Amino acid sequence: MSYLRTLDTHNYDSWIRENFKIKIYPLLPFVTGDEVNQIWREEIIPFAESTNHYILKDVVPYIYRKDDIDGNTGYSCNVLGAQVWKSIKDNPDGIINFMQQFIDILETNGPCPQGQSNRYIQVFLAFN
Repeated sequence: MSYLRTLDTHNYDSWIRENFKIKIYPLLPFVTGDEVNQIWREEIIPFAESTNHYILKDVVPYIYRKDDIDGNTGYSCNVLGAQVWKSIKDNPDGIINFMQQFIDILETNGPCPQGQSNRYIQVFLAFN
């Protein structure tokens, strides 16, 4: 079974550690620090709130405020989330999958930074 087909995001921590810097990072769109905050505050959080989904309205702002660093990549979850959003925001299926990963946070292993980053990377790889 491929590591990227399992539900437990930690099953592919090693794949992310080995491949992030050489295969994924170069493909991500560039965002400045100001742009990261702008994307979260003006696009991601308002979109989540507009869905009226009880999980998205609470979890998305919470994840933004946490701004964890992922131990697998050494990368800020907020920066990675903004980069992935920037790359998929014009694709309705990409948006659905991006938002679904926030719901998955509560249904699987919780909001740990590695799981969060792994979910962002799954969405990014699926639509790029």
